[in-house]
Formats: sequence, C-alpha cells, structure tokens
Amino acid sequence: MANFEIVLVDMAGNIGNGIGSGDQINVNAFPVADSLEVNGNVNPFINTMQPVLSWNFIDVGDAQTAYRVQINKGSSPDFSAPDHDTGKAVSADFEYTASIDQGDGIYYWRIKLWDNCDEDGAWSDGSAYFYLDTAVPVSAISIDLPKYYKNDYQFETKWGSYGFAIGKFNYPTGIAVDNNCCVYVVDCWLSRIQKFDSNGDFIITWGIAGTNAIEFDTPIGISVDSAGYVYVTDLGNNRIQKFDSNGSYITNWKAAGTDIVIDSAGSVYIISESEGEIQKFDSKGNFILKWENEFDYPFGLGIDINNSIYISDSGNQQIQKFDSKGNFFTKLGVGGNGTGQFDSPYDVAVAKNGWLYVTDCMKNRILLFKPF
Repeated sequence: MANFEIVLVDMAGNIGNGIGSGDQINVNAFPVADSLEVNGNVNPFINTMQPVLSWNFIDVGDAQTAYRVQINKGSSPDFSAPDHDTGKAVSADFEYTASIDQGDGIYYWRIKLWDNCDEDGAWSDGSAYFYLDTAVPVSAISIDLPKYYKNDYQFETKWGSYGFAIGKFNYPTGIAVDNNCCVYVVDCWLSRIQKFDSNGDFIITWGIAGTNAIEFDTPIGISVDSAGYVYVTDLGNNRIQKFDSNGSYITNWKAAGTDIVIDSAGSVYIISESEGEIQKFDSKGNFILKWENEFDYPFGLGIDINNSIYISDSGNQQIQKFDSKGNFFTKLGVGGNGTGQFDSPYDVAVAKNGWLYVTDCMKNRILLFKPF
C-alpha cells in the first residue's frame, strides 16, 4: 500500500500539520432520514386530519437534534410553496403529528434532519405521500393509494347497448360518479337518468319528457356534489334541475351550457359546446376565468378529488385533462371500434379511486378506464 500525507491549509493559507497513512481520520457524515411512514404505513390511505409522520435517523456515531418537515397538497411533489412547514424544530423525536386543513386529497411530504454537530442533511426525495379521505370509515382504509392523480389509464370494461329497457341507452350523454362510486348516466333521447353501481348493475331511474319538475327536454350534463346532490343540465328547458341521490326533486334555476361540475371549494365550471370554452365561477356566480384548447365539440366535464378538470373533446375523440387553472396535463383516447376506443365520447366522470367513466354515445355504452 502506498504511503500518503494530507496537508491541511486554512482559509488564510497557513499550512498545518500533515495527516499520514497511519493516522485516524474522523469525518462527520450528514444525517439521512429513512423509512418514512404515516400512521405506521408507507404511503397510506388515511381518514384522520392529524397524521403521524415518522422516520429513522441514519448518521453513524451521531444523534438527531432537530428536524424540518414540509407537506404540500397536489398531484405531484412540489415544495416551492408548501402548505405546511415546521421550520427547524429542535427535537430528538422520530415522529411528528401534523394538522391538515386543506381537505381531502393527496399530500406529499419530505424531511431533513440535523445531527449533534449541527450539520443538516439533504431533503428526502419528496416521493413520500399519504391520501386523505375523511369520509372513509376506519375499517375501509387500505395502505394502497388510489391512483387518481396519475396521467396514464388503461381500458377496464364496458356496459350498455341500444334499447329502451333499464340498463340500456338511447344516446347517453352526461355521466357522474358520487362519493360511493355510484354512476349516474343521462339517457338523453329517453329523457331519464339511470343510476348504477360501480360495476354497472342497475339501481334506479327517474325522469320523463316534459317541462315540469322531474321532466326533461334534451337533458345533457350531470354532476354530483360532495353532499350527494345531483344536478342535471336540462338544455331544452334552459335550466338546471337539482335532485337528491334517489331522484327526489329539490329545485331548479335558469342556466345555459351542456355540462356543469362543482369543485371542493364550491367553484362552478360550466362548459359551452357552442363557444368551445370552459368558464369558472365562484360559489356566488362571480366570473373567475375561462380557457380554450383547440376543442372540437367539447360537451362534458368531469372533476376529480384533486380538482383536476376532465373534458370530453367529442369531435377529437379524446378526453383532455387540466388543472383548475386551465393548464393542460394529458389526454386519453382515439377514435375507432377497437377496445377502449371512442365513437363520440360525450361526457366523463372520475370516481374518488381514480377510475374514469366515459359515455361513448354513438355506441350506446359506458367505457371504464383505470389509472396505472
């Protein structure tokens, strides 16, 4: 083995004592956070707004003296303006109980640690997350995260065909999914709403042609809010009708547009096929913004629990996905008769588990896609 000597030089250029090959060198390593968990699981599905974040401290010969945790709600790890930041918290504890106040959705988090030399390590990679859904009972919680935030989908199944009996369709247009993953379909030419479970099994139907309550003239779009109320755009009667989840009539008001969705903050999105644009209003009807994206007969709107917006771009035989400000994410679909292909996709709905339901109106069927 060759001999060596390390010469130490300070900032002023002064040469210190050399370190030879027989000397011991002590180097302080930077601390690392490992084994990140939430409530004892990796990347879990939880229903508590006070999750316990935990980690292991790795730094041989040293001890943890402080940590800093950042948490941000969003569809990807972005900590440029985190919703929650502990700052440098002096503590030897390997866990932190957060208080979440941004509502249900996916939360990414990261952590950095300090050792007893007051050296701080690098941030963890930011890929740790948890999915919060306060409506889910404890017994239903799984450690597998629903992949609603993904931008890739694969065809899963379909149901429906042309006809007048229950479970069949005559030009299905609007579609919506409630918090129980029940699916509501506007059966346009039959002036009715059909309700199914997530597998396509029929539950209930309501509506006939007409101008009175629970009657429709060319119903097009449908939406379900977080409380389970159902909204139907009754185009020929130039109104929106509101029902409970069993089809009992509540009220109506004048409005134009082919579809409507409501986000978690109460903001309202309305799509106008004739104008080829999406408009966003606050809960009091004040205009916020609008956007276009080379649509060709955009009829339907969908929204997921992260407030991403899905648009059925019927003439282009595709579904387009945007954030709540109109920034483009991705698109899905092509025209054709093959598996998972579209023939005039009229509307799209997103369940809280991320599944996409699309009304393929010229084929009188519903297509289901799962994220992967």
